[in-house]
Amino acid sequence: MKEDRTSAHAVPGTGVSPEQMHEAEQRIRRMVAEGACDLHLHTNASDGTTPPDVLVRMVAAGGLRAFSVTDHDTIAALPVVRAELEEIGENAPQFVPGVELSVDYEVRPGRAIEVHLLGYFPLGGIEAVEDWLREMRGHRRERNRQMCSLLTRLGMPITLEELEAEGEIPDAEEDPGDRPDGDIVVGRVQAANILVRKGFAQDRRDAFNRYLGPGRPGYAPRERPGLRSAIEFLASHGGLPVLAHPHVYRWTGDAAGLEGHLLVDVLRKLHGWGLSGVEAFHGEATPEVRAEVLAAGLAAGLLITAGSDFHGGNKHAAMYTAETDFSAGL
Repeated sequence: MKEDRTSAHAVPGTGVSPEQMHEAEQRIRRMVAEGACDLHLHTNASDGTTPPDVLVRMVAAGGLRAFSVTDHDTIAALPVVRAELEEIGENAPQFVPGVELSVDYEVRPGRAIEVHLLGYFPLGGIEAVEDWLREMRGHRRERNRQMCSLLTRLGMPITLEELEAEGEIPDAEEDPGDRPDGDIVVGRVQAANILVRKGFAQDRRDAFNRYLGPGRPGYAPRERPGLRSAIEFLASHGGLPVLAHPHVYRWTGDAAGLEGHLLVDVLRKLHGWGLSGVEAFHGEATPEVRAEVLAAGLAAGLLITAGSDFHGGNKHAAMYTAETDFSAGL
């Protein structure tokens, strides 16, 4: 493993010291270097299909030493995850609380694209961002309301209540009906599932291509924070902001050397904003893309992370196992 070349960021006036940020980064770095970790997993608290208690058992059965649940805009699965880990006891894998945020990045004036930002809290304290996450879920709910209205007007009736029922998950200690409204995140994936069940689409891909994708008649935009403000917010609350799957944004495949490489330039800019790391080992990235992101991340002085982006039945990416090794090149 190469010597650490990153510099831990701290936001003045927040109580988060550079030493704490450095320790948080070192914990993640050790997990990735040792392999047998998966730091990008989804449950049915957002757009995955696997209940959180089942996910923990899958993690343990796969021999993973460390993992993170990174549901979209919610930490609703955490009580169930923690309860299941207590059941496993001293042999439980190490758990890193996390979240995945959808944010806007302005690629040029007046033109923004959606990118995903992972927030890791290896030292704990993720509950400090819950109020902010609740606000983001509120934006999602308003988008869902508009989407249901559009689909209904197109002759494919879906109610908001019907859509939100898709997100109910069991809780370790309480009945799902006792939880505050809006903790569970639903959206276009669940809407696509409903369209398929009702016979309006052949499969989820068809539903997105015909109705739910950007520019399609059932698409409704939603308000998202900017990437820079999200990075700064996570860092100011003790989180490690990590850019997820950069190949999805078409920032890979640049034939240039590392100097002048598109992804390197973007990552250096984001590092200056406080970005801690980049997800190089993604479950749906090719070996060539992984190598390119790894080289770009190291060139930008960033922490390198690894996550399958497992969604259960909603994506093809398989959860990593004890056999997964990320040490090459680190």
